[in-house]
Amino acid sequence: MRRVLRTLLFLFLLLLSSVASADANTQANSWADWNVARTHFETGNFASALEALAQHPEPNTGSYYHNLGTTYYRLGNYGLALANLEKANQIHPHHPDIQNNLAIARQALGQQIGFEKLDPGSSWLEQIADQISFDEVRATLGFLTLGLILVWIRNYSRFRALPAALLHPASYIGLIAVGITFTTYMARLWANSYPCSILVARETIRSGPSERYQVLHEAETGSKLRVLGPSTSEENTQENWSQVRYASDAVGWVKSKSLLIL
Repeated sequence: MRRVLRTLLFLFLLLLSSVASADANTQANSWADWNVARTHFETGNFASALEALAQHPEPNTGSYYHNLGTTYYRLGNYGLALANLEKANQIHPHHPDIQNNLAIARQALGQQIGFEKLDPGSSWLEQIADQISFDEVRATLGFLTLGLILVWIRNYSRFRALPAALLHPASYIGLIAVGITFTTYMARLWANSYPCSILVARETIRSGPSERYQVLHEAETGSKLRVLGPSTSEENTQENWSQVRYASDAVGWVKSKSLLIL
């Protein structure tokens, strides 16, 4: 029994160290290899900084979107600033610099277009779930589940009775923690079935996947939309359209090229 406990404890600590190491290795590196862009940015030449960044895109790097967002903000383009900072935050959640600049950009754009237009298509549950990282929830769920198993094994080694081990007060606390985390995970999984996207250009939302359909709404750059399905190609053109929820009870179609999936 003690050997089993030691093995499980070792695996638990190994999981903790691996997650901590992965988190440390995924921290956003401020300017990385964009030295030219950094020089332009620090001298106030923001347009040239933007051009330098665009010449060396790294779309899977949080630093890239962070630098794009802060540069767009300095240029007064709050919509694109918010879009890129949201993407940076999705790649590197809880990074202090990203969080700070994201809050500033969100405040600026909200004052410019109205806060009600920033995320009109998401339910309150989706808005909460969007702030939660899949990796964080999975890791927490794994830690708590393993901890609960260790508690059960310890109780069983003391009482030598399965009911007493499972119904011990410490087990109830563990079950509640696992239940809350699992519910959070399911909420995040459900919200991900309608992924959040953000507009990188002001777009007209139409009743169908073509310019021929009726205009339903004008959506601002930086507004969040929920994508409801795969993109659809317009007949006789190369234009792709995505079906989106742009309000709590309103669905339409928008050009896919204008969406940055978060």
